[in-house]
Amino acid sequence: MKYLKKFAKGLGLQLLCCIPLLGFVPSNNAAQAALPTAAEVAIGQPLRIDGIWRISGINKRVRIEGGRAVVIDGWKHLFLWPIEPGQVVIRDIRRNGDGTYSGTDLPMNGPWEAKFKRNKRDLEVVVSGSIKYTMSRASVDSIDEPVYDEPPVAAPKPKPNLRKAKLMGEARKLGCPGKQSYFSTLQGGTCWTCPSGYKRTAKGMDHKKACKKRKTLAGPYKRARLKGRAWGCPSGQFHVAKIGVDQCYSCPRGYSRVRSGGLDTRMCRLRLDTAS
Repeated sequence: MKYLKKFAKGLGLQLLCCIPLLGFVPSNNAAQAALPTAAEVAIGQPLRIDGIWRISGINKRVRIEGGRAVVIDGWKHLFLWPIEPGQVVIRDIRRNGDGTYSGTDLPMNGPWEAKFKRNKRDLEVVVSGSIKYTMSRASVDSIDEPVYDEPPVAAPKPKPNLRKAKLMGEARKLGCPGKQSYFSTLQGGTCWTCPSGYKRTAKGMDHKKACKKRKTLAGPYKRARLKGRAWGCPSGQFHVAKIGVDQCYSCPRGYSRVRSGGLDTRMCRLRLDTAS
């Protein structure tokens, strides 16, 4: 008996909550005419929740498509109103900035709000701020679409192939001053020196036989030592000569300088190993 009283009280509260929204209980024909058909509600923008959903409690299906929910399986609303297949029960569905969805529930004539549950598959629905139920995904409109509401990841923008080199300042200490200081085109212009008593050979300055002992015909040989940049620019920068001034430029990370006819263009090209 105690259980029956509690059940009756709860059912009465539910009906009381619904009556103010309905205003009156119309005849079957009036209730049926109160809901628009799919042909009377324009389709809006596609949503990630488009597809077929099953409503808990009544075990009936609706299709959400372009901002509206169209009935698939008919039912009687509040055991009185016939809701027929093809009628629209929710309209103006839109996605909010926080990932939730909102619209208007037509049978209850109140705001409809939904958000994904933790399982990322079912929707938790609240109508008029108090009536709650669950919608479970029955199928999706596209097999390529994920069944949960996850914003798409934007593809990274491709890097431009050419960029301007950045002026770093004026070049200092040009050339290779000092005795036994030899210029090389290696690394864009560098200065090298041989050990005491040695002089350079015809080999490249980075060769293991770059220096030969003086007053000998066949060695012994030694390596040369790198002193620094010949054009007065720090490592990672390159020299550009202009009238009356020598300047140092630098390329952005992942780029290398571009030359034309042996001259620097003050432009940098994206390296193939960093293009992706």
